[in-house]
Amino acid sequence: ERSDERLDSTKRFIASIETLASDNPLALVGVLYVNEGATNGNKIVAMRIRESLGLDHSIPLGYLDPHGAEQRKRWMAFRGQLDALEMSDAEKRQCVDAARATFQLFMDLSAELSSGPAASAS
Repeated sequence: ERSDERLDSTKRFIASIETLASDNPLALVGVLYVNEGATNGNKIVAMRIRESLGLDHSIPLGYLDPHGAEQRKRWMAFRGQLDALEMSDAEKRQCVDAARATFQLFMDLSAELSSGPAASAS
């Protein structure tokens, strides 16, 4: 039987999403905002990776560039959907709080990946 090999930061991230899903599902909009917004910056990272490896710009890089040439169109559609949501000021604050927590959870995960056993083994 396999042990749970997830990083502590991953476990916290999953727990955070599960808590929001059960206690305040609307706040998941904040998590989605961070995830979808990251595709904007990741598009630049993907471009740099392609350039440094000499890859054709049409080569998809999955997570880093999931929307490809449709990135701007998808981002603008997502923003339009957000703008169309009818939320109270308190609900908007809850979404912003969830987005801030999600940014922190991503940073925690990145830090743990950088300093964990896999990083020190190389």
